[in-house]
Amino acid sequence: MKSEFKIQRPDDVPMTLTMTMTLGEWKKLQAQLATTYPSWKLSSNIGAMVRLATTTFAETKELDYD
Repeated sequence: MKSEFKIQRPDDVPMTLTMTMTLGEWKKLQAQLATTYPSWKLSSNIGAMVRLATTTFAETKELDYD
């Protein structure tokens, strides 16, 4: 028996990419992205991630262990 497998509409298949970079590298990537779709959306998401990371890591948090 011979079978073939082919994705009919590859542009419609959801895919996930996981990337690990330093915060500085994320900032540089965001600055390089174009303002056209889908780049602007990726840039916007990177911006949100950078803001959250900056808030989380730059904040001084006081812990009170009584």
